[in-house]
Amino acid sequence: MTRKQDLEAVRDKVAAGDEPTATNVMDAFQIVGGIGVYALQVLPAYNGSLDAAKALHDAVLPGWHINVAWDFVHVFPQGNDGNDNAHTGDNDITARAWLLAILAGLIAQEAAQAAEGVE
Repeated sequence: MTRKQDLEAVRDKVAAGDEPTATNVMDAFQIVGGIGVYALQVLPAYNGSLDAAKALHDAVLPGWHINVAWDFVHVFPQGNDGNDNAHTGDNDITARAWLLAILAGLIAQEAAQAAEGVE
């Protein structure tokens, strides 16, 4: 599977309300030989930790802006007007919505790199 597919698998599990496994997370975040610091934030964010969601955001989308509401979160890169290239996560659990938005941003990055021929 490609990294994009691994990220999509984690996103799909989170969106369905299924906790991603350590293997899902390790594959998606391309971690070899250990769980990795930021991957440790995925499960706590899934379970409702805003601190974990912020730590993950800062680790994997540095410099990206966030717009957090009760049941949705937008993430978007710097230099963005807030509408173009915004990625949204929707969930009744705010930290899980943020996790979904982070995953959407990472998936979009992977798709853009694939379109440019970068692996």
